[in-house]
Amino acid sequence: MNDILTLRAEVKHLSLVAHQLEPYVKALAASERNQASSDVIHQQQQQETTSSHQQLQSLLEHISMLQFDAASS
Repeated sequence: MNDILTLRAEVKHLSLVAHQLEPYVKALAASERNQASSDVIHQQQQQETTSSHQQLQSLLEHISMLQFDAASS
């Protein structure tokens, strides 16, 4: 009987601790979601920048070839 009372007291204590920790766990989970979203946005921006640089490089090469053709004509 003493074991049952001890277990009940432990369950109450653990329930109280879990209830107290709940806001912190929710805040951490929300923070992780926000960080993940931020990482995705940053990665997309890097890809867009890389694509823009590639397009600019291609355009500069095309202009250079046109100037070379015009100079050799």
